[in-house]
Amino acid sequence: MKRNFFISIFLLFFSIFLHSQIKFTPLSLTEDNNFLFFSNENIGKNDSKRTLFYGKLVADKVKFDALSFFPEYLSYDEKSGTMFIQNRMGLYVCDMIKNRIKKIGSYPNFADKAEYIIHRLQQISVSPNNRYVAGKVAISPTKSNIVLYDILNDTSLEIIKDVETTPGMKTGYWSLDSNYLIYQKNHSLYYFSLSDYKKNKLLAEEWRWIGNINLKNAYWTKGNYLVWIEGNIIYRSDPNQFLYRSIYKNYLRQGEIIGKMPFSVDNATDSFIYNDTSKKFVVVKDGASIFYYSLNSDITENPYIQLNDNMRFDGCRLFNNGEGILSVKVLQNGEISTIIYLIKKSDNVFRFTEFTDDSLKDAKVSGFSVSSDESQFVINGSKGFYCYDFAT
Repeated sequence: MKRNFFISIFLLFFSIFLHSQIKFTPLSLTEDNNFLFFSNENIGKNDSKRTLFYGKLVADKVKFDALSFFPEYLSYDEKSGTMFIQNRMGLYVCDMIKNRIKKIGSYPNFADKAEYIIHRLQQISVSPNNRYVAGKVAISPTKSNIVLYDILNDTSLEIIKDVETTPGMKTGYWSLDSNYLIYQKNHSLYYFSLSDYKKNKLLAEEWRWIGNINLKNAYWTKGNYLVWIEGNIIYRSDPNQFLYRSIYKNYLRQGEIIGKMPFSVDNATDSFIYNDTSKKFVVVKDGASIFYYSLNSDITENPYIQLNDNMRFDGCRLFNNGEGILSVKVLQNGEISTIIYLIKKSDNVFRFTEFTDDSLKDAKVSGFSVSSDESQFVINGSKGFYCYDFAT
């Protein structure tokens, strides 16, 4: 009788979530009411994932946890060997040294009856000290709240209300000292200070305004400075000055001018990619015009690419020596592929060069990654992953 009751609960539980584009496949059921099952997740036309779960019946209640962890977003700290795995089931932290994965209990988890997310994930932001995670929790199709998760104490705290829901985008960016989080709201950039909050002297949000900036166009440097572009002006700010510049915002704006562009950048459509070591930056206008500049007077000409109508800028990584790599999306025959360009220096002149290789012939390229020492890069293609030395 108990076994039949359990099976009824098991099937009822599965039927509740069928509307969320997720189906389940039972694998085994023991006499002790322990069971294994798969989730089959279908998001979009070609996006399919599976998660293995282990569960049991405790006091007539079904309890289960994930046994496999498909990484939709990863954050890896090489020094500590700590990796955060975010997917539609929840958030998990992996100790690569001890080879152990655990669930972040304070973060919404499907196994704890949290809603299954059918849109692209809003990416978490992990503090450099690996103690805090900032994540967005949707409260409507267009609005979310930012929640701070304390990994050490496994607690959560809602810190920001009514920000834009941004599937596929990061929640914010942490300063290197893990004290300041910058985030976007209503097309402007704001900061949140952990130390100010803990000391009960955090200013009201309107006083923590930095500027009319898109989050993607702001960068923390290795010296713990914030650099961003606004209009045609490039600013740099010391976060230690955030508080008093906020108090005197009618007389002092955040940041000091460190550079100027010959044209203005649109906060909504244009992109700014910056490397503070080389002092080089790339500006992308309307996703189609790509410019390369330097804050120093150390280059003789500025390379430039004008993309065709079927091409759009995808991403860029600038190296500490001023070179770099960027990707461009191309629409051909109803399908989207990726073209890779290298930014290389020769005779003190930087140039954009399209990257080609026989191994990638007739392959569909989907992206790239760069080694930590910036000497190698990997191309991800339909035929596999290929590693190249940047210098050759």
